[in-house]
Amino acid sequence: MPSHLFRGGMPHLLAPELAAAVEAGALPVTTSRSAEVYTLAASLWWAITGDWPLDYEAVHLDPTGVKAGELREVIGSGRLPLRPPLAWPAVLGVLADALSPDPGRRPTAEALSALLRR
Repeated sequence: MPSHLFRGGMPHLLAPELAAAVEAGALPVTTSRSAEVYTLAASLWWAITGDWPLDYEAVHLDPTGVKAGELREVIGSGRLPLRPPLAWPAVLGVLADALSPDPGRRPTAEALSALLRR
């Protein structure tokens, strides 16, 4: 039986469509392969840079000063830009494609893996 307690986990790693679904009250939240690719790319971005991939400062938002629901709402809008890739731009550029707010534009996990191996 699916958990009805799931509230989306760490908001910074949620694909926009999942953040929007959580905030809309969808229970259980149904993930997709493209949402999982987004989360993988966001996790790798964070591991490489030590920072979240979305540029909260560009929209004058301090992510440490808002509640998780408010953060999911902003992420769910799909209008937050990505941070500029300051470190390891070749890899972060590949991850940027996987962090598209449009699920249809994200590569598959297999394609992302192949791009990262180059």
